[in-house]
Amino acid sequence: MLKFERKIQGESLRIEINKFACQANTSLLLKYQDTVCLIALVFGKEDLSHLDFLPFSVEYRERYYAVGKIGGSRFIRRETRPSEEAVLTARLIDRSLRPLFPENLRREIQLIITVLSLGDFDPDFLALFGSSLALSLSEIPFEGPVAGLRIIREGNEEIINPEFSLREKADLDIFASKGSQGLFNMLELGGKEVKEDEVISSLTKVSQPIDSLIDFQKEIIEQLKPKKNNSFLLKVENQEIEKRVKNYFAKEEINFEEDISLIKENLLSSLEREGINFDENNIFLLNYFFKKELKKIFKEKILKEDKRSDGRRADELRKMEFSVGLLPRTHGSAYFQKGLTRILSSVTLASPSSQLFLDTIEISGKKRFIHHYNFPPYAGGEIGSYARPPGRREIGHGALVEKALLAVIPQEDIFPYTIRVVSEVLSSNGSSSMGSVCASSLALMDAGVPIKRPIFGLGMGLVGEIDNQYKILSDIRGAEDHFGEIDFKVAGSEKGITACQLDVKNKGLSLEIIREILEQARKGREEILRESQKVIKEPRKELSPYAPKIVSLTIPPEKIGLLVGTGGRTINSLIEKYQLADIDIEEDGRIFIAGQEKENVEKAAKIIFQLTREYQLGEKVVGRVAKILDFGAIVELDKFHTGLLHISEISNKRINKVSDVLKEGEKIEVKIIRIDPDGKIGLSMKR
Repeated sequence: MLKFERKIQGESLRIEINKFACQANTSLLLKYQDTVCLIALVFGKEDLSHLDFLPFSVEYRERYYAVGKIGGSRFIRRETRPSEEAVLTARLIDRSLRPLFPENLRREIQLIITVLSLGDFDPDFLALFGSSLALSLSEIPFEGPVAGLRIIREGNEEIINPEFSLREKADLDIFASKGSQGLFNMLELGGKEVKEDEVISSLTKVSQPIDSLIDFQKEIIEQLKPKKNNSFLLKVENQEIEKRVKNYFAKEEINFEEDISLIKENLLSSLEREGINFDENNIFLLNYFFKKELKKIFKEKILKEDKRSDGRRADELRKMEFSVGLLPRTHGSAYFQKGLTRILSSVTLASPSSQLFLDTIEISGKKRFIHHYNFPPYAGGEIGSYARPPGRREIGHGALVEKALLAVIPQEDIFPYTIRVVSEVLSSNGSSSMGSVCASSLALMDAGVPIKRPIFGLGMGLVGEIDNQYKILSDIRGAEDHFGEIDFKVAGSEKGITACQLDVKNKGLSLEIIREILEQARKGREEILRESQKVIKEPRKELSPYAPKIVSLTIPPEKIGLLVGTGGRTINSLIEKYQLADIDIEEDGRIFIAGQEKENVEKAAKIIFQLTREYQLGEKVVGRVAKILDFGAIVELDKFHTGLLHISEISNKRINKVSDVLKEGEKIEVKIIRIDPDGKIGLSMKR
């Protein structure tokens, strides 16, 4: 067993190699403060040459015992499928590592990361660090190491590798990773409408600390001197197949508007007619040279001819189409079309009781704004399984759209609704997630949700070499994503950026290129905004008649029991009498009354206010004389409270009989002069 240790941002990072998961090809135990992660790497024994992709998978698993909890359903009490947060972390690690594998590697690789103990710091940087080191120390050819860190900004303060508690109020939250060449190869960003320069400033600040993590890995690698097994790499020398593929493309005019699989089928048919025998190895070579040659042609058309496959300029967006209010019974809906990418988003408004409850090892609480992203097989013109839970792609894209919109969602005290937006991808050809941002933003306005500003997004691409000639492409299509160097999704308002996500297929991007991309994306967002305003400029003033009406008020927390009543009798009688959907009660005394009829909701709110009201000494109230007594009168202050108006407190003049001055049913103004410990109230008219 080998041990290494280094101070990272003031805390010790300790690594133990190949002690615990001893039958894995490589295993690491990493400790940082109270957070402990186990990384286990296993690779297959055979090449899967029939595949045209690398069979690499990252599994990130959280254990409830890591935070001293017994989780899961009360009938199971164990971890089942990973939480959405775990899926997003696995995607983050995968996206940082995948570009660093050789293109001719087809050996199955699986990384399993298990969080054994969780302290105050997010394990994402630890998991990425350990995964990169495990790959670097293994036999697998890998062009690492890679490392990443999180940086947040709150006000003017920037904090690297913050504790969980500090992230909640952050204006900007970035997780960035870099490769050994010093280039950023993955970004995940959420912000409250931040400027492009602010993003660059934070990336500049976090750059050197990430480099120090890479240097630490390099020192370990240099000391252990792992041997790479180049036999894992499939041979790509076959002059005959390479020559025939080149000859085919030299004769054929390639239309990148076509389905790529159709272009490949035509090539395969042509080579079979020429007598090429396609065994498993030749299929791999065909796929390899096909991609290589097609990418070369694709690049040349853009870099040399300054011509995108659909004839657009590099910064030109596809023609857009917007419409709202398509679905009559939903609370809000919108359709967004850009080229063959077409999204339908719908909004549902509900009471706070419909909030999503979160219970993971990192998060416990409720979420009132939810976005879900659906990508059915027909959206890509395919047949596929539909009886399955959301996949990693759907979870990842849904979370990105949610992050983009969250910055402009109104606070609960302004708009006390649970808000669910669902984006249906009807057709996809480039950046359906950013299309979902656009459609969802319009749907929220159609629903009358008072968002601060509309949010729009677009996918950015890049073709060329980072140290040579390159072109930045706005609003990329499927082929430009497939054959380009990056997929950089940028969303925001006219005020600034709310979300970014960068994936690369090259070795990464410099800060200067990132700056150029963000600036070009800003201009693209402005164009989408101008076009959208032809359809809807601001949120509707009225909610849909099918949306529930909600009234909120706050009662003293000690009065909650009075509102609920014995066995829930009081609250249930209110729900039944006024035909309410719900009465939600928070521990701090906030009450949310929801129903379809506004009049009934307001009546119920008035009753609850009266039932739980606490009168104050000196308060003036208009009450109704309920009963005349010999020594005074009982005054009804509201439906649930009465007070005693003594004869001596009616007037400064002498009164023989109360009935000489007051009559039952009469409304009078009184002042509260006494509140007894048992709740009895004394009143005065003369004061």
